[in-house]
Amino acid sequence: VGMECTIPVGNQHVVAIAWISNWFKPTPIWRENWEHMLRVRSEGLCYEAITGLGISDRNWTSDGVPLAWSGFR
Repeated sequence: VGMECTIPVGNQHVVAIAWISNWFKPTPIWRENWEHMLRVRSEGLCYEAITGLGISDRNWTSDGVPLAWSGFR
């Protein structure tokens, strides 16, 4: 399951997808509000791509694979 975020920037769009398999934590807040938590993560990835500023320090898996793809289309 992934949550996609699309934010218009000028005449283009930044798109990011946060995957639950990469972000889920076995905590009550995640179990009860996983859709909201995943939405927040996908928005954070979009804002990070737009600004170049990291909202979270967990942007890569341990083997160097990005957690989400984002870019202009």
